Amino acid sequence: MTKFLLFTDVHIHPHKKSEERLRDCLDCLVWVFETAKKNNIKNILFGGDFFHDRSKIESIVLHETFAILKKYLDGSVNLYVLLGNHDLWYFEKTSISSASALAAFPNVYIIDKPEHLVIDGVNWHFIPFTHNPIQDIDNLEKHNPQDSFLLGHLAVDGAKLNSKGSTADVEIEHDGEMTKVSSNVFKNYKHTFLGHYHNAQTIASN
Repeated sequence: MTKFLLFTDVHIHPHKKSEERLRDCLDCLVWVFETAKKNNIKNILFGGDFFHDRSKIESIVLHETFAILKKYLDGSVNLYVLLGNHDLWYFEKTSISSASALAAFPNVYIIDKPEHLVIDGVNWHFIPFTHNPIQDIDNLEKHNPQDSFLLGHLAVDGAKLNSKGSTADVEIEHDGEMTKVSSNVFKNYKHTFLGHYHNAQTIASN
């Protein structure tokens, strides 16, 4: 059986100039690669927001992060990096991102557009940060979602935003009408995994 390791939203940065937050991020990154090695997992999928600040990355963040990546990204694993909103220079397009430099390492794939990939015989659909996930899902429908998994970085109506119970209210204009982006848009997928919200939860049976 093909195994995958998924992680998302590490937002690597020293929060409020504190290196403690940065160290937590880096420890998480090491844990991901060590867990993959321990469990003989060759495919690691990242769900968006690798670095935190879209306009600048501090030197210590680059230095420490790339030291870890250099150690583990030696060609023994495949890393698929989906772009999140914090990775993007532009708000409306994905052509420039802080995560693009990761592609300099072997077997690192930057996913900057809705895409269907077959990874070790398993169908995956990917949707980077988008303002119209319904349209992107519609465009991927031709690739048999019933036999596929989906990884996306997007906002979903009704999802929990925090531990206090606040929920997302997500409505977009689609085909000339205001439409809720509900979990129902993922109903045809085996399983859907989402980044973007930082509160672990299950929003539908799949």
